[in-house]
Amino acid sequence: ELQARGFRGSYRTVQRHIARWRAQQPASPPPPRAPSPRQARWWLLMPEARRSPKQSRFVQVLLAQCEAIATTHALAVGFGRLVHAHDVDALAGWMTAATGSTLPELRDFAQGLRRDGAAVHAAIALPWSNGQTEGQVNRLKMLKRQMYGRASLGLLRQRLLYAA
Repeated sequence: ELQARGFRGSYRTVQRHIARWRAQQPASPPPPRAPSPRQARWWLLMPEARRSPKQSRFVQVLLAQCEAIATTHALAVGFGRLVHAHDVDALAGWMTAATGSTLPELRDFAQGLRRDGAAVHAAIALPWSNGQTEGQVNRLKMLKRQMYGRASLGLLRQRLLYAA
């Protein structure tokens, strides 16, 4: 097109001139990096008050653009609240919402909670925890794994008592 207008230079001459013009232009900042899936998950589960403005904007856009994520987020946050508040009355409503969800993972989770209804109800209603017991069992299994299953019960007992 330039040659049709009388330009006698080559393609390379035009490239050199354009490269000089581009070098004089201020460099545009690189586009912001998208968060990793792990970061996005934590931002979704983090309380609103602890998120930075950037994180809050990302979560708002994500929830607005994907209905499945919005549903999962609402149910996950709701479940966390009812467990932390020991709100047994809210459990039935949450189970109904999760069972009616279009997401198979949430439906399966709700069905599993229904199967273990008495244990779930006790876990939410009662103030006790079996965390201490689980910790001791985990410590015992770790000691047993360290011995590669070669020790007798007596030696395992000795190591367990010695480790304490």
